Amino acid sequence: MNVLPGVWNINNTLGNFWHQNFTKQYFDIMKNYEDSVVMSIGKLYARLDLKAPISSNTQNLNHIIYQAPPLSPLNNSNPAYSILELNSANTSYHLSEIRTRHLQLYSKIMYKADKWVETALSKHFIIEDLGNATQVRDFQVELMSNPFRFAEYESICTNGQSWLVQRANQFLMPFLSMIWNQ
Repeated sequence: MNVLPGVWNINNTLGNFWHQNFTKQYFDIMKNYEDSVVMSIGKLYARLDLKAPISSNTQNLNHIIYQAPPLSPLNNSNPAYSILELNSANTSYHLSEIRTRHLQLYSKIMYKADKWVETALSKHFIIEDLGNATQVRDFQVELMSNPFRFAEYESICTNGQSWLVQRANQFLMPFLSMIWNQ
């Protein structure tokens, strides 16, 4: 889905992109079939994200919305793709990991090197169960209360690396390339 349900904060503006009745119907369907729906995959803006919506109309909603990373470098993102790892238990599937690979444009443009950075979301951010909406919500609350963790998450969601690693690479790569080219 391209336009995600619910109320979203984009550029410090709250927006509800679906009619309220459609949002309620969608969440009701997800609640009724939550045992067989692993997650919704959508795209709202140019970055990777993981959300677990709360609905006042649909109680105890256990639904995950994964915003896939962009393939385009627009909005300052490194092009990326994701691999969803599913485990099957009996007749249902469970999301065990989301691995995302970001192409590092800085290395590609400056050094003609295809450098990919892979991040495993549950391992990197210590989310035990990516299919558990409560754990995803707790993670989002943690991000809002810890600015350093939030900055790391935002950086990984757009570029695949923490901002500190990105800056170190940009600083060191010209010196290292002089050594390698001699």
